[in-house]
Amino acid sequence: MMYAKKGSFRKSLLATAVLAPAMIVAGCGSSYDSRNDSGSSKSGVAYDGYLKNAKACVDVNLNKVCDAGEPSTTTIQGGIYLFDGLTEAQALFPLALEATAGTTVDEDTDEAVDEDFVYVAPASASTLSAFTTLIQIDTERRIAAGATPAEAEVAAKAELAALVGAPVGTDLTDYDAVAKSKANDSDANQATQLRVLNQVLTKQMIAAINDAPAGDKSAVLNAVGKKVKDKVAVTKGVVDQKLSESGVTGPDITGETIAQIATQTIAEAVTQVEAVTSADIAEAVAEIKKAQAQIIAVIKEAVDEQVPDPEEPEEPTTGGTGGTGGSSGGQGTS
Repeated sequence: MMYAKKGSFRKSLLATAVLAPAMIVAGCGSSYDSRNDSGSSKSGVAYDGYLKNAKACVDVNLNKVCDAGEPSTTTIQGGIYLFDGLTEAQALFPLALEATAGTTVDEDTDEAVDEDFVYVAPASASTLSAFTTLIQIDTERRIAAGATPAEAEVAAKAELAALVGAPVGTDLTDYDAVAKSKANDSDANQATQLRVLNQVLTKQMIAAINDAPAGDKSAVLNAVGKKVKDKVAVTKGVVDQKLSESGVTGPDITGETIAQIATQTIAEAVTQVEAVTSADIAEAVAEIKKAQAQIIAVIKEAVDEQVPDPEEPEEPTTGGTGGTGGSSGGQGTS
């Protein structure tokens, strides 16, 4: 999701490497200068099943929420989103997506989702999903540990692809599991496995967020994402087994069957995600602050444009649990 047009070839390369071309949004306000005559644009898809009537945005303050004033758009049939007219700096920021219970429709079931949730994705993504959410979270963790944003994103993508058993070189931020699973070709069965796995990961995020101590939404999501990622390989094995037992896969599988298998998988003891603690959230706050600083530094280096400060996550307070609800996590499949 990152573009760069400024001056030197070195800076253009830097911006491209860090957070590739972005998604653009039509006619929305922003805190940035609009010195770009035509802006940039890009489309993509959001899916658990394809998600219609969800809000997608460019997360210019890096808080994993679609705030007023950020470039935003609404997904249409097929989960398609389109951003148009972004400035150079806006195009370098990650994406976020908010699905709203009762409003956002999961096209696998043609029913509205029953919980609010958020997906996020790196700037290079052309999809928004549970996969892209785990990749963006892991990217931030790696940046905080000392990797450059470009190095961190490459490593996060490669590791998750390996964990889910995807072929070497698969980029899950550019992978439409729904479309690929419906194709009548040799890749359909594997895509169906990933399509179901994406729904399971989303359900795991919901459950873990709902059980987590109260805290900054961005930090809770990052802490949950780390725990969910720790279970990915085991969860994928359970999904594969249940799909095999069902005898249905590829283009023949229905949204109802996918939902049933996802529900069965998350109920298995081996797929249960470790509970998030206040210490986990505090660690996530520190990592996010470090990552934000590096991301902003790269963007400022890449473009000749005003770049505002990010919204830093709040330090956790002691006390109660349960708290952030679905607005920072995944989606329940009907």
